Amino acid sequence: MKKIMVLLFLLSCVCLAANAQQQPTNTPKDHPIIAEREQNACSGDHKPGDHLKCYIVFDGDPELQSISLVFQLLGAPAENQIGLQQGYGLNQLRKIGPGEYAVEGQVPDCARGNYRLNVLYVQMRGVQRGYSYGAEYKDLIQVQVINDVDLHFPKIKDISAEPPKEEKAAAVPVKK
Repeated sequence: MKKIMVLLFLLSCVCLAANAQQQPTNTPKDHPIIAEREQNACSGDHKPGDHLKCYIVFDGDPELQSISLVFQLLGAPAENQIGLQQGYGLNQLRKIGPGEYAVEGQVPDCARGNYRLNVLYVQMRGVQRGYSYGAEYKDLIQVQVINDVDLHFPKIKDISAEPPKEEKAAAVPVKK
């Protein structure tokens, strides 16, 4: 009988430990969980036009009007990429279950570099709340956008209220 009691005790400890590993620790109830259900659906290497899909799970079953996921460029853009976007968002929302939403969108044509999901904005009954990476959620979602566009904007030589010398000369009537 004593062996059975010890065995039951050990079995219950294993069950408790397994359950503790499945439950997020130190996550307040009002913080969402962001997840991928398919590999590279919301992170990894992508190119402009690729479809991204992220899943957000909230505590309870909130009826949300909108969710916007904001990805920000990590670091400075390359010199020949200065004109490209330093951030982009996904905002096509679909409720898939109680407290579960899918948010989708495309990688924009004018993005390049390593982007991190920094903020998600949620709107409910006309009121918006932002959840920030590191503060309200810990799920690291990064997208490496590979874009071959090569932009070489010209440097400005001069800005003036006066026309350039060549234009001044052409504007002066020639005396005969």
